[in-house]
Amino acid sequence: MNLPTQTVLHHHAHAAACLAEHHWPLDGGDVIALTLDGIGMGRTALYGAASACG
Repeated sequence: MNLPTQTVLHHHAHAAACLAEHHWPLDGGDVIALTLDGIGMGRTALYGAASACG
């Protein structure tokens, strides 16, 4: 398969997966997500355990 890919941040991927799992529509409006999963590189390029995306 030759499918397109897109690079996303670690915690953003968790938030997007949660929205997809719960069938959040693409036109469902704004979302504020708090992801807490252990470790991952956030927007500041520092390792941390949480990110807020909104």
